[in-house]
Amino acid sequence: MALVNLRPARLTAVLAVALILAGLVPGVTSAAAVAPKVAIIVGPAGTSITASYRKAADAAAAVAETLTPNVVKVYSPDATWPAVKAAVSGAAVVVYLGHGNGWPSRYSNALQARTVDGFGLNPVGGVDDVAHQYFGEAFVAKLHLAQGAVILLSHLCYASGSTEPGLPDGTFSDVLSRVDNFASGFLAAGAGAVIAEGHQGPAALMAAALRGPLAASRAWRSASWGHNHLSSYASTRVVGAAVSLDPDAASAGYYRSLVQAPGAVGRSVISAAPVPVQIIKVGPPSLVKAGARFGSAVVDSVVAPGATTAVQLPVTSAAKALPSSLLVGVRWLPLVAPSPPDAATTGSGLVVGEASADVVDTATASKAGTSLRLGLTVPTAPGTYVVLLTLETADGTPYDVATQALLRPFTVVVPKPVDLRITGPSTLASQPGVPLSFDVALANTGTQAWGSSLYASMWTDPAPDPTVANSFDSVLALSANWLNTATGVVTPAASYPLPRQLGAPGGSTVLHFTIEAPTTGGQYLLVLSLAVQGNLGEFPQTPLLIPSSISADAPTATPAPTATSAAPSMPTPTASPSLPTG
Repeated sequence: MALVNLRPARLTAVLAVALILAGLVPGVTSAAAVAPKVAIIVGPAGTSITASYRKAADAAAAVAETLTPNVVKVYSPDATWPAVKAAVSGAAVVVYLGHGNGWPSRYSNALQARTVDGFGLNPVGGVDDVAHQYFGEAFVAKLHLAQGAVILLSHLCYASGSTEPGLPDGTFSDVLSRVDNFASGFLAAGAGAVIAEGHQGPAALMAAALRGPLAASRAWRSASWGHNHLSSYASTRVVGAAVSLDPDAASAGYYRSLVQAPGAVGRSVISAAPVPVQIIKVGPPSLVKAGARFGSAVVDSVVAPGATTAVQLPVTSAAKALPSSLLVGVRWLPLVAPSPPDAATTGSGLVVGEASADVVDTATASKAGTSLRLGLTVPTAPGTYVVLLTLETADGTPYDVATQALLRPFTVVVPKPVDLRITGPSTLASQPGVPLSFDVALANTGTQAWGSSLYASMWTDPAPDPTVANSFDSVLALSANWLNTATGVVTPAASYPLPRQLGAPGGSTVLHFTIEAPTTGGQYLLVLSLAVQGNLGEFPQTPLLIPSSISADAPTATPAPTATSAAPSMPTPTASPSLPTG
């Protein structure tokens, strides 16, 4: 949504011409000169914080509207990349409040130009003030700003040098690089000055910004909220540009920065005779009318924390309607972690960071026949994630909401280094003392072998020494115990030996369970867990808990679940003398 204020000029056209002819309005050569454009952007930063940013943006807009009628506001939840790109086109002043993503940072070992040093925006318009997708330097550098535009970045992390409150800033070289990097895309797009204020709202510098980059730079240096710790350095990203810092202390609290382009002009950009601005609204692209449809995503079987995994998205109808290359927004929502509250702030309102679940990553998808293929960067934290995709054109324009609704969420399990997945019935029911039969599937979903290096060498050895192999064949077992939920009493039920190959990543087996139900009725948990003889090194500890109802009214048999993999012949279970040790 773009809100444009078309306030009538304070000078009539006749008076403007008279003043120009009298030479009283410097720098203006034509009564038809276009009023300078001010674009004010508010990105999503959490419900309450975004609301406060909108107020700060409105205050800046109020100042701008006293000097130019050409003020365009693009606020979350409608601050998508296409809306922002249109708003800043030809802008003499650009204001941005929202999340900042810069580099160097702890999130990457290299500058990712597609996602750092730019805007954090709504992936799709009209949804919320939480999810945000970064459009970095690679996008910003292609914008069409007015020559010598002034950029005001307010309340961003990284843009002024510091990282996120609570995180270390690193070396001074890191601080300087963050400021230099964040400005480089804007300078490439034609900006004359890039000012970042971590604690100050943009209204205070708006009037100076409309007088041009030199006036804005002078106002920044002499600001009443400055700290008198000014220092300047040559840019390493833009030849001839200068980077200035004014930290809270001599070498800490880097929340004020200025980057000036080489040869930045100092004339006023305020025109005496503005002309009306016409906004032409263009709807988002759509794949619905072409009849496109998508199947369920297919994820590569190899998923490792922090690595890239391949995903194939079938196009089940009208594949020809899709371009050869697309951008895909990727949001990872952890199932086990509750949604965090809005990002905390300091006393001055600086955002303290972001929840990773709110960040929408950007991936490139290429069309291959009737499928889209893309590589997703897997989160480093183990767990089960719901993955939400949004489709965008190659320039970052999101398809309409109806197109996004065609995409199905899917789950990805990010394994722990040492992990075991046990799958069995969701519930059990039996009469007291009656045998229960069902299948239990076990899979080593981790990324490294279980136990010490001694164990690791044996799990996959195709021809071990027979004596050693015999001893290792009795190392792993699945222990079954009944836990009475009313009394807390644990009763051993059985112990099933497991093949040693299960100790290696990718190992799997299926057990055909037959155990006797407790002789006393009541509510129980059947606890299935890994038991290890010796237990040297790290082994998985997470059990499977199956709620079980033992009653004289229960059925005499429980259907077995479908096996998840082929099972080797297993030995008969033996009574378990004690609780499992692993």
